[in-house]
Amino acid sequence: MGILYLHRTLSRREFTMEVVVWNPSTRFFTNAFRLMRELCIDIRNQNIDNVAMCELSMGMTGDFEVAVEEGATIVRIGTAIFGARDYT
Repeated sequence: MGILYLHRTLSRREFTMEVVVWNPSTRFFTNAFRLMRELCIDIRNQNIDNVAMCELSMGMTGDFEVAVEEGATIVRIGTAIFGARDYT
């Protein structure tokens, strides 16, 4: 459904980031983001040494509203700010 990254800052894991494969269905994103939030909470509740799980990065310009509704604390909205990239 998506790609999971566990970001590591020095020796402490700080947050998870999900990159979801594009799908035009809002329901698809809602399910993916919900599963990611639940995974983040499960990991946080295990109280693993050096794992904080205090941030959840998911959502981009096209789907950030859904990501925020599902618990994102970091979103990536570069296209909304800078416009679409020119790959020519």
